Amino acid sequence: MKTTFMKQLVEYSWWSCMNMGHRHKTKEAAEACIAKNSRPGKFKWSESEMREMLRLYESGGATTAAIGTMTGRSQSRISQLLSKARRQRDRAARGQAA
Repeated sequence: MKTTFMKQLVEYSWWSCMNMGHRHKTKEAAEACIAKNSRPGKFKWSESEMREMLRLYESGGATTAAIGTMTGRSQSRISQLLSKARRQRDRAARGQAA
């Protein structure tokens, strides 16, 4: 049997929301993604803000739901941020103990 060289070109098409990791099937989905990710309430907690929220949470002064309401974030996102604050605190404590 004789060998034959073959080539196949594949074209990918998608709607872009300008986020390199996203590929949307519809224009509406890309527009919704842009709207979701460009909301004016986006923020990044500073380390001092994270420590304060963690202190408030661990002292029993606020629940994740209450902190979420104060900051405009979901309860699950607040849980993630509190976990990050704990890791930073523990990492700093290990660094000082060494």
